[in-house]
Amino acid sequence: MVLFNVGSMRTATLMALAAFASLGHAQSFDDESYAQVSDGQQAGDWSAEPPPYIPQDSDSTQQYVEPESSGLEFGTQLREPSRVPTMDDFDRTLSPYGTWIVIEGLGRVWQPSPAIVGNNFVPYVSSGSWARAGDRWAFRSAFSWGWAPFHYGRWHLEPRFGWVWWPDSRWAPAWVDWRSNASYVAWTPMPPPGLQVRFALGVPGWSFVPRRHFWRPSVSSYVIYPSHGRGSDSWGH
Repeated sequence: MVLFNVGSMRTATLMALAAFASLGHAQSFDDESYAQVSDGQQAGDWSAEPPPYIPQDSDSTQQYVEPESSGLEFGTQLREPSRVPTMDDFDRTLSPYGTWIVIEGLGRVWQPSPAIVGNNFVPYVSSGSWARAGDRWAFRSAFSWGWAPFHYGRWHLEPRFGWVWWPDSRWAPAWVDWRSNASYVAWTPMPPPGLQVRFALGVPGWSFVPRRHFWRPSVSSYVIYPSHGRGSDSWGH
C-alpha cells in the first residue's frame, strides 16, 4: 500500500477525517439510508446525503461517450432503460468477464475476474467516474458491461470471495450509500436487502474523496482509504 503522503495535504486529510473514530453505525435497507450515532451527534458534520451539484472546473470536464456495446436498451449509464433486463441478459453480458457462484444467504451472484477488473477492484471506484443524472449522481463505468452491475442489483464484500454482485432488475444511476461534509465525499455500494452497511473509520467498502476531486475523470486516482484497524494516522491511497 502506498501512503497518501503529499506534504501538508496528508496532514489536512488526517485532521479533517479524525472525527470518524467517534462515529456509530449507518445502515442501508433497500432504498433507505439512515445514521445511528452512539452519542447522538454526527461527528464531523457528516450528512447521509450525496454532494450537491457544483459546476466542474475547466480541467476536470470531459465529453462522455457510452462504451461500445454498453447495453443501451437497458438504460444508458445516465438514463432509464427502455426495457427491463432478465437474468438471461445478465448472464449473457457478464459471463465472459467473471464467474457465477452460489453463496449461502445470497443465492446466485457474479464475481468479476481479477484479470478483467484488477486485483484491487472496488465497485463504483475502479475504471469510472461520477456525472450528474438529473438530480442524482450516476456512475459512468468504462467497462462495456458496466450498464449491468453498476446500475442494477447490489454489491457485497464477501469475506471469502471479495466483491460479488447480486442481480436485480431495478435501474438506478448508482446503488450506493452516501456520506458527505464540507470537505469530503464518501460512498459505499448498497448491499442486498437484509444486509447492513456500517459507517466508521476503517470499515471496508467505504471510499473517500476530497470534495473538489469527486467529479473528476478516473475517480480512483483521488480515492483515499483508512488502513483497517490501525488508527487515524494510517490512511492509504
